[in-house]
Amino acid sequence: MPDTISIAALRPGDILLHAGTGEISKLIKWASDSLYSHAALVYAPGLLAEAISGGVHLDQSIAARLADHDEVTRIDVVRPVNGGQPLTGAQVGRLQAAAQALQGRKFALNQMAELGLICVLRNKLTDNMAARRLIHWLLNEVVPENENRLVCSEFVYLAFHGTQDAALDPQIVVTPAKDLPWPDVDYAQLLEEYLQARRRVNPAQDALALEALTPDPTAAEFMAALEAATVSELSDLEARLATARAGLQALRQPAVAASAGLLAAHEAAVNAFLVVPEDLRNSPSFQFLGQLMP
Repeated sequence: MPDTISIAALRPGDILLHAGTGEISKLIKWASDSLYSHAALVYAPGLLAEAISGGVHLDQSIAARLADHDEVTRIDVVRPVNGGQPLTGAQVGRLQAAAQALQGRKFALNQMAELGLICVLRNKLTDNMAARRLIHWLLNEVVPENENRLVCSEFVYLAFHGTQDAALDPQIVVTPAKDLPWPDVDYAQLLEEYLQARRRVNPAQDALALEALTPDPTAAEFMAALEAATVSELSDLEARLATARAGLQALRQPAVAASAGLLAAHEAAVNAFLVVPEDLRNSPSFQFLGQLMP
């Protein structure tokens, strides 16, 4: 039985690693070789800061999140090592300011977009034909409208990185590929989750993204699009992923250059800012505390 930690024992700066229940969460865990599908930051007592639905939110209730068993099966907690000392008030202030500053950045419109970006930047591919059809669809329909956007774990990384405090700047240990099996996917539910997330885009916050969205596909159209991929197109996915990855890395190049020193030499081509929750769990900059309980 893992150690547990209560909400009352959380501190600003703790990271909450979520294991989601949905179909998209299953696929994010597969694509990121991770136990987790989402990462969020304890911003203040009782409150989360996280990147969801295209933007940064600083006022999410931790108690409500923990009680939402339909969305999350477990939440694990890691804490900044910080030389063995609790974060000072000044450090918390810098972390909160860095999180606030990220409200101006554009984040993936939904978890399906995160899935597409992770597949591209982590070069995630398998011989499973159902997987290849979905990745082909993501490259056509989801990645183009999100190519200049960041994912939830990048928000957490950038908040710490933005403190300009060497004690808080995370060292990233890239999670190695685990060759996890393709999960059993309910495609009708997958589409429904995707459409629900698309409808949550706030036009006041992200008008350009809303305009770029294509009309909602029906279930029949979605399945037809998956089946429409030709054998040649599915065989060419490696090349398409490589092209897409080069484009995404070019958009993030200043961040890559600034962070390359944190990666082992053989991993220097990995985008340091595309960390996934498992990378935060494995980072020597954080210590694992246990599973969050009420």
